[in-house]
Formats: sequence, structure tokens, C-alpha cells
Amino acid sequence: MKRLVVIPADSTEALVKAGYTYEFLENYYNPGGGFDQVYCLGAAEKDMKTGSVCYVNAKPKDFGAIIRRVNPDIVRAYGGYSSSDWAAANCIKDIPLVVSVHDTNPNLIYGSLKYADYIICMSEGVKKEVQKQIKIGKDRIFVMPNRIDTKVFCKREDQEAFRALNQKYGNGKHIIHVGRKAEQKNLDTLIRSLTYLPEEYSAVFIGRGDTEPYEKMAEKYEVSGRCFFVDRVKNEKLPIYYSWGDCMCTPSRWEGFGIVFLEAAACECAIVTSNIAPMNEYLTDGADAILIDQYEDPKVLAEGIMRACIGGKKRMEMKKNARNISLKFDKSNVDRQEMELYKKFMQQGTDNRKFFEVEKERERLTKKLIIFGAGTNGRRLLEYVGKDKVAYFCDNRKTKIPGRGYTCGVKIISYSEMIKIYKDYNIVVTPMDKKEMVMQLMGDGIEYMEDGWYRLLNEQKAQSQ
Repeated sequence: MKRLVVIPADSTEALVKAGYTYEFLENYYNPGGGFDQVYCLGAAEKDMKTGSVCYVNAKPKDFGAIIRRVNPDIVRAYGGYSSSDWAAANCIKDIPLVVSVHDTNPNLIYGSLKYADYIICMSEGVKKEVQKQIKIGKDRIFVMPNRIDTKVFCKREDQEAFRALNQKYGNGKHIIHVGRKAEQKNLDTLIRSLTYLPEEYSAVFIGRGDTEPYEKMAEKYEVSGRCFFVDRVKNEKLPIYYSWGDCMCTPSRWEGFGIVFLEAAACECAIVTSNIAPMNEYLTDGADAILIDQYEDPKVLAEGIMRACIGGKKRMEMKKNARNISLKFDKSNVDRQEMELYKKFMQQGTDNRKFFEVEKERERLTKKLIIFGAGTNGRRLLEYVGKDKVAYFCDNRKTKIPGRGYTCGVKIISYSEMIKIYKDYNIVVTPMDKKEMVMQLMGDGIEYMEDGWYRLLNEQKAQSQ
């Protein structure tokens, strides 16, 4: 009997609220039904079973005991951040660990990735970003795209539904933006682009998040009557929106894969997006999409939207070509790729390197800390461990921090001071935006821990005593 343990970054409850079904999640976690049993671990899970998936409620520090009991053929963590920490801290001898990375954001690529036996990246762009931060052999890192169900995501001709959407959002040209209400998804430039478009153009923003700043921006630019904010649309309803809209425009500032573009492509919706990886890895400007170089420029974006919404034969060809592109990413094809990777990983197994390296990490917990980052997160870590366990704060902004070189009674030292003494201490990086610090430390060959990783190992140590 083949068993798989999965450790997702998001809880099942959150995914269901986002519009995913338990059937979808079973197919996602168990591609092609390749495993007899799948165990999904999470602190917010409810103990239950649906199909081949057993959902298990457990705290991350306790995952190891469950993995030992289940004795799976392989463990999979989704996301290169917290879930990577949880999986690596609970790695078990002789059980391969694979972690998938879905985002190019360097702040979502954690150091614990180095303990994975294998890493799956959703695109070449993600792979390049991982390789900047993690030293890993070419035989341990792979690219596998995300997938869509092209039977669900396909062009619809539901005139009654289209009339209902016209009544709700008005007639004219409709721009569909799909993505979280966040900086990454670049709603602000699309809102400003409406000022360069005729009055008949409106935008429907679908996705969770705080709408207030965007509503205020729409008011500022006098386009609030042309902006509609929708919290979420269930997956089975999204194809209606894609088929109804004149174009789909999400001019992302970065993406890990960008599955929404393939969903739109599968529904033959004209696509306008940024000319960046990974979108330009599978979409071609003028052939199956409009790719914008200056995606921060609202006037240039508006011109791209006009091109996508107006034009006869060329526009129809582009939409048909987009559908053909999406078929390469149909779930049946990607499911096969994923199962082939699982088979490869299980056959090659693990050299148990990760297990011994994580044990060395635990030994470092006995050292006093230098907390890298004297901001809010650094002070929270100080409160968590206590002053007796902290030697110094280190901060690149030392001269800008008030308190004559101290915060919370702990001395702040500069980076140049730290590199002279670091070997005697455990360096813990605390800021959310950690890229600069990580690059500094890696450049100087200094070992470090991240805040969440340190806390998790500390909790496990306390539990074992």
C-alpha cells in the first residue's frame, strides 16, 4: 500500500472558503490516484476522511510522531516557507522529503528548503530564484507546472448568465482581474489605466483581500463607478466570468506560476499581463496574449487592453491559440508528470543527509543569540526567548535606531561588528523582508536561522525535555 503525507501551507478550511472542493483537493494531493492513502497534516485541520485523504489535526512540532506512525513512502510540503519548516523539522530517516515552491518572492523561500531531498518548482523563474538562495544539486531540483482542468475551464455560451452579469456590472467592455487584493497583483495600475480608456470600459476585480485602499484610489481617479470588487467566485463559476469578459488583465509584479492566466486561456478569454517570467515562459506576445513590458505605466497598459478588446480576426486567432496553450497544462498531463516524479523520488530514496543536518541545527540552540533585525519582529523574539539568551541585536540601520545603541536593554551592533564574532553565537534573522540580510550572510558564508525555524526547533526541544 502506497502512502503519502502532505503538509500544505493553507488549511483545508481556507481552501474550501476560497472555492475549492474536497474532490478537487483529493485529486490535487493524490494525482491520478497514484497513492492508496494520503494523510494531510495541519494545525487547523479537522480530523476527518474524504475519499483517499485523511485530514489530521496536529501542531507542526508533533508532525514527526504522526509521520513515524503512518510510515509513508514519501512526504510532500507545499510552499517554500512555513510548510517547508514544518516538514524539515520533522524529517524521518529513510523517508524522502519533497518540497514544492510556488512563488518567486524571495521572502517566501525559506532556508529550510536546503534540507529537502528534492525540490519541485512551478516554473523556470521560480527555479532561478530558489537557486539564488539555496545551494542544491541539479539532480535534486525539478520544474513541474501547475495544472488546470480544461473540461471545467472552457468557453461557455450561457447567454442567461451573461445577461445577469451585464445587469450587475453594466453593459460595455468588461476587464476581468483575478487575484488577491495585494501589491503583487497590481490592481493600482489597472485602476489608473481606466482614466485612459473610454467610459464604456469597466473592471471587475475578483479575489480576497482589503478593498478599501483600492476603492479610495478609484474615487481619487474618478473611476469608482467603473470598478467592481468581488470577494471570491467559486471555481465552477469562474469560466462564466472569463467567457463573458472582453479581456482578462492581471498585470502582476511577480508570479510563481500564474494559473489564472491558463484558466483564462482555456476559456478563450483575451489575456493582458506583464511580460515577465513565468507568464512569458508559456504565453507569447501577439500570438496568444498581450504581454506588457511597461506594466507599471497605466497608459501603456490601457493601450494593451484596447488591443485585446478590439480587433476581429487577429483577436479571435489569439484567443483560439490561447486555448491550445492551456491544453498542455491539463490536469491529466500534469498529474502524470507529478506521479513520474514521485516514482523517481521514491526509487532514488534519501541519503538521510537532511536528518543529520537538522540534528546539527538543534545543537546550535544551546548558543546565545544575535538577533538580526532590531525592529518589531526582533523585539518579539527577544520577548519569546528572554534576555538571558540574547547577546546582541544586529541591525544594518544601527545609526538610525534611537536609544544610544540599545533596544530593550540589549546592545545593538553593526553587521561589520557581527562578522568578527558570529562563530560564538546563533544568528537568527527576524524581518519579513529578509532578502538583503540573507544575501549578506550567504555572501560571507555565515550560517543563520530564520525566526520561525528557530522557534519550531525550540518548541520541539522543550517538548523532548
